[in-house]
Amino acid sequence: MRASRWSCFTTWLLLSVAQLVWADETVLELAQEYPVQGLTAGHLSGLSQCQDRWWAVSDRVDNQVFELILDSAQQQFLANPYAIQVPPINRKPLANRLLQSVVSQVRGSELDFEGISCDSQHNLYLVSEAYSAVLQVNREGEGRWIRLPSNLHSMARANGLLLRHNAGLEGLALAEDGSQLWLAAERQGRGLIRLTQHQLQWRCIDNCVVLAEQHQVPLPAPYSGRTAADFSGLSMYRDKLFTLERAERQLCRRELKHGKVERCWSFASTESLPEKRYAGAQLGMAEALVIEEGAAWVGLDTADKVRADQLKNPIIWQFKAPAKGWLH
Repeated sequence: MRASRWSCFTTWLLLSVAQLVWADETVLELAQEYPVQGLTAGHLSGLSQCQDRWWAVSDRVDNQVFELILDSAQQQFLANPYAIQVPPINRKPLANRLLQSVVSQVRGSELDFEGISCDSQHNLYLVSEAYSAVLQVNREGEGRWIRLPSNLHSMARANGLLLRHNAGLEGLALAEDGSQLWLAAERQGRGLIRLTQHQLQWRCIDNCVVLAEQHQVPLPAPYSGRTAADFSGLSMYRDKLFTLERAERQLCRRELKHGKVERCWSFASTESLPEKRYAGAQLGMAEALVIEEGAAWVGLDTADKVRADQLKNPIIWQFKAPAKGWLH
């Protein structure tokens, strides 16, 4: 009888420990899924929340940004396009001109906007992967290419970043006080670049490249094999930088000095659900990230693919914040 009671107690203890481990808050819980209506060709490549307004960009559109309006009744976002004026750019594309011309004709765009952020003056910032450049857009929709440090690209390349076509700058985020601008180099290698605003100019303080690395990571179940680690989006929250890491289906909090990981949270269990899978999408589709106090918002660039449950729209997932918050 005693042995039986001890066995029951042991089982209860093991289950309790398992529940505590599961409550370690490393797995994000999906709160809501919002399809996006009206976004060009399903390409949601950047997302930002600016003074309670949602903005998105598509890497297939050079002359528009999209304000996203939440339709609570239908549980979806509606994308309203806003025209922007984009001046000519005096930088060469990362790829050779012939390749860039071919890509532009196929994609229908030249600039390949891959991220969006904003400052307290309601200016939007868009990052062009094709040109490794940042466009600032004011309230009237007038754009200007901000002047990046002259040694930025040479520093990045010396650290193994921005060396491959379609593997350039993939995300950006502004510090809450507007003093720093962060850029993410996507993959092979991936890295974090920090610019500091000094006397109304963006400058490299010491070295712009905070982090540069190149390694392979295992694909999450049900896939097998390995792929290049990547960054596909950035978000700033309470003086912490959060990275969206598409290949590993996770987001991570990083410290600002060296970009070191402090903690990560996984959304692999959501993306691997049978009804949410896309045929041939082993690398994942998460390309946009917004962190706020109560939630993480992850945008999927579905690229007009059809999901297993027949949903074709781009999607924004709202995940619940950990019970102890993002900074614990």
